[in-house]
Amino acid sequence: MTDNLHSDSWCPLPFNAISFHPTGALTRCMMSNVSMGESYDSEQMQQLRQDMLDGKWDKEGCMSCWKKEEQGNISQRQKWLQRNPKDFKSQEGYNNPRLTGNPINHMFVNYSNICNFKCRMCGPNYSNSLIPEHKHLHSIGLGKQVKVESIKNRNFINDYLKNNPQSLDNVNSIWITGGEPLMDDSCYELINILDTYDKSYDTDMVITTNGSKVDLDKLQQFETLKFFELDLSLDAPNNMFDYMRSAGVFTWEQMHSLIDDLTHFKKENSSWFHMCFNSSIQAFNFDTVLEFDKLCRDAGALNNTRMLVFPEHFRLDVLPLEMRQAEFNKIKDYTVAEWDPRFKRTFTDICKSMLQEQANDTVVNKFKEFTKAQDTYRDMYLYDYHTQLADFIYGK
Repeated sequence: MTDNLHSDSWCPLPFNAISFHPTGALTRCMMSNVSMGESYDSEQMQQLRQDMLDGKWDKEGCMSCWKKEEQGNISQRQKWLQRNPKDFKSQEGYNNPRLTGNPINHMFVNYSNICNFKCRMCGPNYSNSLIPEHKHLHSIGLGKQVKVESIKNRNFINDYLKNNPQSLDNVNSIWITGGEPLMDDSCYELINILDTYDKSYDTDMVITTNGSKVDLDKLQQFETLKFFELDLSLDAPNNMFDYMRSAGVFTWEQMHSLIDDLTHFKKENSSWFHMCFNSSIQAFNFDTVLEFDKLCRDAGALNNTRMLVFPEHFRLDVLPLEMRQAEFNKIKDYTVAEWDPRFKRTFTDICKSMLQEQANDTVVNKFKEFTKAQDTYRDMYLYDYHTQLADFIYGK
């Protein structure tokens, strides 16, 4: 496959996808918030494509994929190549840093950073609810300076599509993330735009959501799509969900009730509605791998577990090797369902990470200090959720 892909850093997305950031900037893909200018064929985009053709990594803008591949894990770049196993090298549009009539097939949409959750591993770029906390953490010497504020949805994306409907001509997939994309009606307005221009029937759409604003009646509007998937981000299939993600805004009991409702909804709408549960494996949920997969199987949802790369101080390897080794012994002989290829790809990565050497003392100490500071700021303490982790961080 490598011979077909120009180089080991080559990715199809800068050649056939467009990504909207809530600031109004165009970015290379959904994994990056680095602005690439005002045009999809800007000098920055042309340079990026040329670097990819030459085998050079842009280690700032493509850091997430570069880090994952460096660690031997599967990156989004590799996942997109697996999803699109076409002969890229033989097609002119994928050999030129300037776009030469390339059809834009994929669209990544991020309307806003407005979000009601405070996921510990997230940041202000993707949740405005974390802005006060991260400003406080920076003031006590933890974390980066906060440079972003709440980005209200100016609806520039939907307005752009209304004014430039030709940009939808070749689009066949749309991935909507946030912030929390269901905080307002932008997603439903988008489906109306697709219906207006007779694009729904041949378009796939995925919405990644925290679940707190899911309205089953409104979901029926997506029935006109060729394919629709609701990606529910959970991370932990128990009360650690409250600790890691919602900070009490939406409890695990409420989420579990929603999952029951969605499972029933999926059975009644199986011809068009699909469901996926997301988990980023990290220090806080290292021992939930099998429990999470059971939750997915019971609900008939795909398991989109992946390895957390950033922030580095929340990664799995901050935990003592013996703690991870004990968990590895529990999961090593587990059989992944054949019908769930996403989890099958990641399960091997999880097992490898369980056996890696522990991160250096600087990173481990940052994990401890960051967790303590967040606990104090939130008045929400790890001892109430996970005694083993709390003993490691706070001491017995």
